[in-house]
This record gives sequence, C-alpha cells and structure tokens, in this order.
Amino acid sequence: MSRRAVLQRAQLVEAARRPGRTLLTGLAVIVAAFVVFGTVLAYQVTERTVLAGFSGTPAAADLVVTGGDGVSLRTLDAARRLPGVAEAVGRTDHFHEFADDPRAGLSVYADPGSGPLATVRVVQGRYPATAGELAVTRRTVDRLGLGVGETLRLAGAAPDRPVAVTVVGVVDAPDDPGETGYTTEAFAARLGGSDQLRQVEVRLAPGVDPDAVSAALTRAASAPGVTAGPSDGAGAGVVVRAGAEVRRAEADEVSGRVQDLFALVTMFVAIAVVAAVLVATSTFRIVFAQRMRLLALLRAVGAPRAGLLRTLVVEGAGTGLVAGLAGVLAAYGVGHGLPPVLRASGLAVAATGWPGEATARPDARSTGG
Repeated sequence: MSRRAVLQRAQLVEAARRPGRTLLTGLAVIVAAFVVFGTVLAYQVTERTVLAGFSGTPAAADLVVTGGDGVSLRTLDAARRLPGVAEAVGRTDHFHEFADDPRAGLSVYADPGSGPLATVRVVQGRYPATAGELAVTRRTVDRLGLGVGETLRLAGAAPDRPVAVTVVGVVDAPDDPGETGYTTEAFAARLGGSDQLRQVEVRLAPGVDPDAVSAALTRAASAPGVTAGPSDGAGAGVVVRAGAEVRRAEADEVSGRVQDLFALVTMFVAIAVVAAVLVATSTFRIVFAQRMRLLALLRAVGAPRAGLLRTLVVEGAGTGLVAGLAGVLAAYGVGHGLPPVLRASGLAVAATGWPGEATARPDARSTGG
C-alpha cells in the first residue's frame, strides 16, 4: 500500500471514529452556503419587487414599443403577427368626465385583463371584451356606488356626443385612487378620440432572440401600410427597448431612492458573504486543530508534511463541495418556493431568478425607425 493511501486511510479511520467533527464541519458549511446563496436570492427578489412596484410595465414584458406621437393600433396588430411574439398588448389612458355630472369622472386604462401582461385581476363579473364595456376597481365601486350591470355615460372625444358604457366587472388594480376603469385597447383609444396608444408591450416566446424581434418590430411599425392614415403620426419616431430597461427607467423616475436602497441591500449581501466565509474557515481551523495529535503521530512515523497537507486539502475540499452544494440547493428551494406562498397570501413579491441574471439591460440597444 502506498504512503498516500496509508495517509488517506488514517484520515478516514479518524473521521469514522469521530463522526461528530465531520458533521460539525459539514453543518457549518451548509449554513454558510445557505446564508450566502439565500441572501443573494433575497437581494434579487427585493430588487425585482421594488422595480415592479415603482414601474407600470409588467415584469413579463420583454420589449416595449413607444413613439413620439404614440404607437398606432396598426402597429399593435403588426406586432401580434410577428414570429416569436407570444403576446402583445397596448397601453393608453384618458380621463373622461361623466356626461351627467362633469364634476366627476373616470380614468380609463387599456389592459388585457388576463395573462402574464395583465396588471389587473377580475374579482367580480368578467373583463370587457368589446366596445362599450368597462371594468372598475373595488374602490371605485365603493366611492362612486357603481355596480356590475350599471350603465354610465362618459364624455368621449366629442363632448356633445357622450359614449354609453356598461360596467361588466370589478377588478383589483395595483393603484386604485377610486376613479379608475379598465377596458380593451381599441375601446380605450376610441374613447380618447385617436387610434394611438401610449406604448405596446411584447412578451416573447421562449428561446426567441430579442434583438431580431426588436428589428422586426421597428420595420413593421415603419411599414407604409402601418404608418399611413389620416390619424397616424407614429412610425418615424418608434423606439423599441428592452422591458427591463423600461422598468428600470420608470423606477428611477418615480423614486430617486431606488439606487440607495439597492446599495444598502448590496452591503448586507457583502456582509453575509464575509460572515459566512469566516464561519466556515473558523470551523475548518477548529476541526483540523483537534487532529494535531494524529498529525504529529503520522509525522513521527515518517509521513511527509506535503502528503499530510494534501490529504487535509482533499478532505476539506470534498466536505466543502458536498456540504456547500447541499446548502445552495436548500437555499434555492426556499428562495423559489417562498415567493409563490407569499403571493398566494396577498403579498406582491416578485419571482426569483438565478444569481447573476440581469434584472435590467443598461446596454440594451434602442432601435429607432
């Protein structure tokens, strides 16, 4: 038997005689890895949740199309027909006074009402599907005394020609001032007297190249059949940006403290990493110090210093790898399992990704036509 095999066998015998030491070392590494990886995941969830709370663009939007004069409904239709586009929705909003009471009114927003790009959730009735239908928020129902089935008359583009709308549903919305309604893109734009939308949001199919779809969107928005028309001013100023970039810009515009918050969380992540490294290192030092008698005995019978050192390194690396992987997997399970539970309980918590996955794309290219 070789000298190296003898040393490794002696170490294994010692570990078997005192399993508590090995378990102590492994537990310390598991805890350290769990804390580090869990803290990184918590940072990512915090960042995504803050951005989602400050921005109006859903997290599922991969690309956002805007224009100086708006984005036409024709551009929205063209986006929906592009290969690689799983879903495209338009956003616009206008305030409309009640025809019977100009002192009050509703801010009417366009929203799909369901799916990953929806910002509202139906809690009563159904979501509008055609022109003349409207869904209102809970607080709007309480504040204005509206109910499902009630008909309203809103001042549209022509003040002397009010538009009759029927409340078909009640929704939960992220922001509810008590005078808010939601409907389809086409009807919301029609109420505003134009076929222009504020922006178009696009969700891509899995595995699709965002740059390729971005270029196709720009060409589609600038096509003669899309931009031509008496009320179409969009096309030449169309800009396609990454959804993460838009959400970051919206968050920064709403709150200048976002970056300060992220810097504070980053500091806590760094502290957690340093603390975990110190705990793991101290544990290894204590365990190896307890083996000094065995190491001295092995040295006395001729074991080389380099061989002992190599054996300890192999043992420490193996223990660290196995225990560290166990800690990472535990943190990964908790990090990905906890947000759905919190969302089910009513808390608005973003989903977890992988550490290092970009939340925003500051280098994303804006494409102008």
